[in-house]
Amino acid sequence: MDIHSIRAMRGANCWTDHQILRSKVAFKIRQKHNRQGISKPTKLNTAKLSTTSHTESFEQEMDSALTQWEEKEKSTPDEEWAALQQVVYNTTKTYLGKPDRKHQDRFDPKDHELQTLMSRRDQAHQRVL
Repeated sequence: MDIHSIRAMRGANCWTDHQILRSKVAFKIRQKHNRQGISKPTKLNTAKLSTTSHTESFEQEMDSALTQWEEKEKSTPDEEWAALQQVVYNTTKTYLGKPDRKHQDRFDPKDHELQTLMSRRDQAHQRVL
């Protein structure tokens, strides 16, 4: 918030001790600062797990990743949990990947009627130019 100027003005009744304050203020909405060093995990395409073949192969891949993961002897439970979480997330991310676009185009670009309308528009535009 930045205050540019403030004026004290008398009201309609000049004999009173009340005054009107008129100020010019500039408000800025600041963006929320993200914490540095911490990144949000990306969303994963869990729709792939709807078929049984993908589910079974995902389970096999997760089992192999967890057998390769080793617990350290002198680590705290928080460190072990973070390491396990990282192994599970990285394996899932490589197998499932990012989700497809949610918002598809509202029209089919291969539609014949749409192509003719667009070509007419382009021709009319060329005539105007």
